[in-house]
Amino acid sequence: MLYSLPFPLIKNKNGIRERLARMIIEGTLKRNEILPNELDLAKGFGVSRTLVRDILRSLEEKGLIERKSHVGTRVRGI
Repeated sequence: MLYSLPFPLIKNKNGIRERLARMIIEGTLKRNEILPNELDLAKGFGVSRTLVRDILRSLEEKGLIERKSHVGTRVRGI
């Protein structure tokens, strides 16, 4: 799970998005794995929840994750 992975020292939208995308593509984050919620991701990366929400929206548009209200965000994989 993502909680046990060290968060890289990345503070910008593109860097965080690319890091999460790479983790999905490389299999560090497994298909159907549930990601931490937006607030926990924001705290882990040291950025705002709004920024995390934008990043997750971008990853969803690329088909890497699936987001469902009141359920969470899961990895779709590639």
